Amino acid sequence: AGEQSHTYVGPSVEDLVTAARPVPGPDPEHPNLTVAIVATGADGYAATLSWGEVAASSAPRPAVLACREDDTALPAPHLVVPGDLTGARYVSDVQTLRVVVLPAR
Repeated sequence: AGEQSHTYVGPSVEDLVTAARPVPGPDPEHPNLTVAIVATGADGYAATLSWGEVAASSAPRPAVLACREDDTALPAPHLVVPGDLTGARYVSDVQTLRVVVLPAR
């Protein structure tokens, strides 16, 4: 509860999604804006992120799938969205990251 400050280490969600090779949308200038990512934890809690929240080119502090917190290994990865003021998109014990390509119009 309340504001917290931790150091997280893990791959960026952008790198993980890029490795999944989603089919981009038809907009040649911003093809990945139709990409969404759904992270689901072991307890069933889920959060959805847009491409703009994970891409280093548009988010000053992109989301990460943390494996370490304050130099301590986590038992399971956690989705961490730096700058999320409420922590609502912090997902503990991530079981799945699902990449969804939303239909264009």
